[in-house]
Amino acid sequence: MYRPDSGLRKDFDQEGTALIRMLLTDKGVELTSYRDQDLKHILKHMMKKAGIPDLNEYCRFLLQNPREFENVLIGLIGSHQLGVDDAELFQTLKEEVIPLLVLQKSMKGEGRLKIWASGVSGMITSYRLAILFRELLGEVIDNYSVDILTSVSTEDQIAQANDPRFSPSDIESMTNDIKERYFHLDGDHLRPCMDIKKMVKVLLVDPASGPWPKGVDLVISKEGFMNLPKGLRTRRMRHFHRSLNEGGFLLMNDRMVLNGELSIDMRLLGERPGFYQKNNIHDC
Repeated sequence: MYRPDSGLRKDFDQEGTALIRMLLTDKGVELTSYRDQDLKHILKHMMKKAGIPDLNEYCRFLLQNPREFENVLIGLIGSHQLGVDDAELFQTLKEEVIPLLVLQKSMKGEGRLKIWASGVSGMITSYRLAILFRELLGEVIDNYSVDILTSVSTEDQIAQANDPRFSPSDIESMTNDIKERYFHLDGDHLRPCMDIKKMVKVLLVDPASGPWPKGVDLVISKEGFMNLPKGLRTRRMRHFHRSLNEGGFLLMNDRMVLNGELSIDMRLLGERPGFYQKNNIHDC
């Protein structure tokens, strides 16, 4: 059990990550997939938000305020990209999710597609989504307005996201044809072309308190919800549910199975756990 003033090192990076790891491990949260950078980032953000600059003082505050501790958990999950291969997620998007979404919009005579990519770090996933939509829609892309909403939690991340630059290793899994069409070299980095850059919109969203996007057609979650206690998982799922339009889709990469009231409001599609559709009012 962690105690304040228990000989933490002077270096904040080491102190901060050690503190969070001790506290979360005490709560039974599995942390092996989280980088120190993720832990340090959310700790600094939450300390600044609480107006408590001292590490030990904030630790005491956490231990005395369960709701603040919950917000740290949600903030950590909400700002972290689960370290898994994207291949299956993108295959499901290509073969099942996007065709269903486009068909739904066509039947309604609507041309706007609003996608929220939640828990996406590094921005490359958002641009891969933009490329996927352009490739699948092909010649009819001009008939649609596609917005890829990417949520970040700090002003620093906003600045970085608005100036996207990627290393060759970030896009090494893409074919040469895709690289040539959608990226251009800028010194040692690659920048996305305007066709996909204009599709990606960056939002400042506090993972614990919002504000959440509204009128979303598809939520793609790359967050590790299985690491959250059940009550917090349900709370986070409600945020997604409220953001979705009726008939909107939710795709999660950790195959979480919904239960309770959310299992009534969201129906499982296909055989893959983690792919849901929000019920229309007349379906409930």
